[in-house]
Amino acid sequence: MHDSKPMTSRERVKAAFEGRPVDRVPKFDQTVFSHVATKVMGRPVLTGGGGLRHSEAAARFAGKHALNEWRARYYEDFLGFELHMKYDMIRHPWRERRTPTKKIDENTYLFGDPDGAWFLNKFDPESDNWHSVDDWLRDAGLIDGLEVLRTELEQKDASYQGPEWDEFQQELLDDYVELRRRLPDHGIAADCAYCCISMYDPAWMQLLHEDAELVGRDLDRQADIACLYIEKLAAVGVDVVFGGGDIALNTGPAYAPDLVRDITAPRVRRIRDFAEKHGVYYVFKTDGNTWPIGEYLFGTEHGASHGYSEIDYNAGMRLDELHDKFPHLTLIGNVDSAQILSRGTVEDVRRHSREVLEAGAGIRHIYGISNSVMPETPVENFLAMHEVHDSFRVPEPAKV
Repeated sequence: MHDSKPMTSRERVKAAFEGRPVDRVPKFDQTVFSHVATKVMGRPVLTGGGGLRHSEAAARFAGKHALNEWRARYYEDFLGFELHMKYDMIRHPWRERRTPTKKIDENTYLFGDPDGAWFLNKFDPESDNWHSVDDWLRDAGLIDGLEVLRTELEQKDASYQGPEWDEFQQELLDDYVELRRRLPDHGIAADCAYCCISMYDPAWMQLLHEDAELVGRDLDRQADIACLYIEKLAAVGVDVVFGGGDIALNTGPAYAPDLVRDITAPRVRRIRDFAEKHGVYYVFKTDGNTWPIGEYLFGTEHGASHGYSEIDYNAGMRLDELHDKFPHLTLIGNVDSAQILSRGTVEDVRRHSREVLEAGAGIRHIYGISNSVMPETPVENFLAMHEVHDSFRVPEPAKV
């Protein structure tokens, strides 16, 4: 029988990573777009999505006073919503921590060096999307972009002297100090341990196949900064770090499995080992069908991540099958946010949510959506997935 005394949220999250019984399945949604959260709260709130990031970029461009006002509102909105939903694990949503170089119009900003590495971001209010519409590599075209990228990485090789800690990183750390101060009994997670290449960028994909060693050295630098983040975040009480990066599509890996094995997996293992040394759980997150590369990311020989997030139900990833294949892996999410949650009926959502919870079986599972609660998601569907969770009882005895 479970202990009659309720666990704290932080205890619940730690138990999920350690394979111990929980009094209820812990829950976590990595991003709920502000459109949906506003309907839940009955007032306009900033919680996540393109509108959040665009508003922060505008505030940063306007200056320190505007940014301080933005931060005050953000904390009130974001934490108010997270506590209202009774999440067990909380992390800051994807933020726009960079300051634009130039404002093109109300929705478009230029970042970086106009004469060097730059990118152009645009906000689409209708879709709530804040995305890059052009950058220095795309502007150069595939052939020239490939050579520009190769030259940049070679220059980094020549000048690299170790990871640097700058104002960008310090600001993120300060935000987690504040989050832990406000939420002493919650599990706290941070996105800080990315180690990947852009599978959406043709220049990166071409370079990976032409010069995997050069790309690998860039991943080494990414692993260096990931470890520096982990060391500092562990010291302020962060429990979980998310890393990895998109590496697969619904049809399978974005590039050859042997490249994942030889280029990605060794760096993932290094970051995982460093996190473990500092008492932090490391989670690899990616959408898509990862079955062909799962052994390299989650198997004990190659990757052995502590957890797996953005588990894509729509791409054929099922919790019971993952439990069977990787029994020591903690699974985060799996409610299908791309199709069922955003387009299904309330009963579709209820049936699917029960399926996910039963497949997770109350062991090494943190319940939530597969990626993001998109702005078009009916609020009734979002509330239904949480109602199913709140009424779910962990099987006794739980699997161990």
